[in-house]
Amino acid sequence: MQTYAITVTSGNDINIIEFDKSKSYDTIKQAIGGGTFDCVRLPSINAEMWIDDEGKLINDIQWNHFGTALWVNEYGMTDAIAGDIIITGGVDINGNTLGLDEEDIPTILVALDSGLQTMNEYRKGNNA
Repeated sequence: MQTYAITVTSGNDINIIEFDKSKSYDTIKQAIGGGTFDCVRLPSINAEMWIDDEGKLINDIQWNHFGTALWVNEYGMTDAIAGDIIITGGVDINGNTLGLDEEDIPTILVALDSGLQTMNEYRKGNNA
């Protein structure tokens, strides 16, 4: 069965790509632009968001509004995400990163949009 991941650039480009769990490390590393990365669990949508570990430390990396929106949906306005991200499924019993099933994709896309709306409402309420 084919599985997928969703990449979101800091320039707001969203792409659905094929995801092979046997190449998960390379796929994640390439999607976030190389370097080290961290995983943010997104339990409300049963997914994981992989982010650039040093994204906020590198001067020319932009904020990722969609990644931040996913963070806000889960954890409130407590942090922001910088750089490109990739969204995958959970893990199997051996700890291998899994892709998203085709039926998971609409849920993720709705969460991206919903999170962005939440952020915009927060900004309006705080005159940001």
